[in-house]
This record gives sequence, structure tokens and C-alpha cells, in this order.
Amino acid sequence: MMFDIDDIELLSIESKRNIKELNLATLDNLAEENRKLLGELIESISEEIKNLKDTRTKVKVLRKFKNKLIQVYKQNESIKPKEEFPTSKYAMHTESNVGYFKTHPDARFVEDEYHKIVKGYGNIIEFMENVYQYFRSSFNLSPSDKKILWDIVDKTKTTCSNLGIESIEQDILKKALSDPYKNIETIDDICDIDEEENGKDVVINSFPYTVEMPSFTVTGMTKYKILINNSKPRIYFIQKPLTYSKRTKPIKDKKMENNDNSSTSYRQETSTNPFSFIQHRIFRNHQPILLIEDKSLKTPLIGNLTYSNHDNSSPYFYHYTKEKIIQDLAINSQEEQIFNTPGMNDDEIKISQEKINSVKVKSYKK
Repeated sequence: MMFDIDDIELLSIESKRNIKELNLATLDNLAEENRKLLGELIESISEEIKNLKDTRTKVKVLRKFKNKLIQVYKQNESIKPKEEFPTSKYAMHTESNVGYFKTHPDARFVEDEYHKIVKGYGNIIEFMENVYQYFRSSFNLSPSDKKILWDIVDKTKTTCSNLGIESIEQDILKKALSDPYKNIETIDDICDIDEEENGKDVVINSFPYTVEMPSFTVTGMTKYKILINNSKPRIYFIQKPLTYSKRTKPIKDKKMENNDNSSTSYRQETSTNPFSFIQHRIFRNHQPILLIEDKSLKTPLIGNLTYSNHDNSSPYFYHYTKEKIIQDLAINSQEEQIFNTPGMNDDEIKISQEKINSVKVKSYKK
């Protein structure tokens, strides 16, 4: 998985859990609350997965669901502080009888148990990021499947927030991905930088997420944050594959040309609509995109398109020719093409594919 600066906003999380005091009783309540939150999330996502129409996507999501989310729930299910403390080593051998420990002999036990509770949080993050990746590359799926994938991500984010998980501040992350070496002191504790530079594009294999942890001394409880990712996020310098936005200049429509605040409008729209945000990325995403037809637009978004005025009722259908598709792929490439078909039904998609396949091609070579 690789993410860039544009993914930050959609995957950011703000913690809603504030631990003011933590003792054996409150820890037991917190463990019970975790089981409830995770149980509700699992039940809800289980229903969402059942409604996915695309079999391949369903299998991928279900696999991550079982290997990540279910495992975290099982781990939290087994943690029952009140039952375990009387037979623990901490109940039999108190380390100190002064200060805070005199009135709270369970303090060290509580600290260790809380570590156990958050130990599996990294799996929740991995599940969320994996489903987000499926959503981000889901343009060949039905609108209902795309909505389900985003709902899964959004519900997981909400549960993470309630569990006390939060992402690093957006400004810090954006600075880190804009110029990693310049901000190395800021990000050193939360990210590593890969020393092998294979390009100028900056990506990260996972965003850093933290949780607040308790620590006890003779004076009482203090709090600090720890990184919960299963492995420390790493920043890479890569060369992203050429995408259509880099090969050809976009053709602006008159509304865009006459609107000086178009970029502001875009930011406002995407902050509330993840589908608009992902749609904007389609022409520069890491995966090859093949636009077949789009009857929702009156002018092409990009150049090098072949118009297909085959029907007076739909004069704005267009698609790439078969030669163009083949030229974009390496010889004998087995790479999967993603089909973006906004506003089209199954019959229209089939017609477009038939038109493309009808083009005779003499050679696969350039």
C-alpha cells in the first residue's frame, strides 16, 4: 500500500476518548466498552460485506475482515481486569507502599493491561487502509459497491476515534510528505525515510496513528502517546507511472475558465464528498485508467480521445481506440485495466467495449 499527501484528509482520525483517571474499576469498564465498540463494528461491517456485489472485492474485504478486525475483537474479549487482578503477580507482590502506589496497589497491573488492550489496534488501522485502497481503485465497480467500501472505511474511522486512536496532525503529515528531509526532526519519531531514492514522488506505506497511554509514578498518573502501527511507517521516493494528466493538458470547460475560485470550490466539495475527491485523482492515480465513455460530460476532460458520434441522442460518447490502449501497455503486459464508466448502464458499457474490440490492430509494438 502506498499513500500520498492527498489521502491525508480522508484517513485522518481525531480521538474522542479522554482518560482522566485509570484504575482497576475504570479499566474494567473501558475493556467492556472496547468489546461493545468492536462488536458493533464487526456486526455492521459483516452486513456491509454481504451486500457487496463484486465477488472479487467481497473476498478481499472478507479476508482482511477475518484476519484483522476479528482478531482484535478476540484479543479484547479475553481481557477482564477485575477477574484477573486477584491472581496476578501484582496482587501478591506490591512494588511500593508509598505515594500513589499505597492507595493504588493495582497501578502497575492497570498499566500493563492497558498495553494489552491497545496491542491489536494496529490491525484495525491496516484493515481500514486496505479497504480504503480497494475503494480508491473501485471505478470499475457499481456505485452501490463503491458506497459500501467507503461506508466500511468511515465506520472503522468512527470506531477508531471512540477507541482513542488518532492520526498525527494533518499539517505535520503534509509537511513531512512535501519535504521529508527538511522536516526530518519533526517526523523522526513517527516515520522512517527510505534511503534508496528511485524518483521524486513522495509516498508513505501507512499513515502514523497514536493512542494515549497511562504511566504511574509515586505522584500519580501521567499520559504519553505511542505509535500503534504494526510497523513504523516509511516514506519512499518513487517515480509514479505516467498518467494521462501528465501526458496531455486538461481541456477546461467555460465554467472553469470563468471561475477564479474553482480550486476553492473543489476543496470545499471534496472535504465533504470522498467520491468527488477520488474522482479528481482518477487521471493521476498509480493505476492505469481506461476511460471508455462518459455521457455525464459535455466536453472531454483530457485530450487524445476519439469521438464516437454513433447516435444523435448521445453525441458526446467517446472512448480510447484499441491502438491507444495497447500502446499504453507494455508488450505482453498482464496488467489489469480499470474502466471508468460514470453515468453508464451495463448495455452502454458493453457497446463501448464492442466498439473498442472492433478496431483492427496490426502490431502490438510502437
